[in-house]
Amino acid sequence: MGVESIVHPMCRNSCVAFMGPYTDLDCWPNCEEPKHCPISGKYLQEFHTMPIGPILQALWHDPTSARQFEYRRSKTHEIIDKLRSNSGNIASYEDFFHGSDYLENVQNGNITDTDIVLMFSIDGAQLYAHKASDCWIYIWVIMDFSPEERYKKDFVIPASGKNVLAPEHPMVL
Repeated sequence: MGVESIVHPMCRNSCVAFMGPYTDLDCWPNCEEPKHCPISGKYLQEFHTMPIGPILQALWHDPTSARQFEYRRSKTHEIIDKLRSNSGNIASYEDFFHGSDYLENVQNGNITDTDIVLMFSIDGAQLYAHKASDCWIYIWVIMDFSPEERYKKDFVIPASGKNVLAPEHPMVL
């Protein structure tokens, strides 16, 4: 899509990202780990963020994926029509669109036809024995697409992740 990640340097111990008020620090005072490898000058650890806005804009720009955004709107109207004609009863719950939280937010105007509904999911994994979780990944899932499409690789969008560079750039003390 042409959207690149935004790279933030991090403390090798995952104490802090060197951004905002910490941008100009060369090491984190709490653990005194340096931001850069003394040999290569590269960050010892990076945190990548994929901005979701430009990705959604690119998907809206493509006619095929733009049509896929219509699924939620049409399915929601179909469900509301069935609720009205069946005294508020739904025969089967097939997707999150049938859930009371979602439908109440549609009825209250918190979610409109022109909104995009996203699911945010985060998970961490322990990569090495006897060590705290060292790998994190965050993803966005575009819930406006049909269930058959929304979980395909093209539409499960990585939001960010931590990249440990230390093994490739060992510290020399």
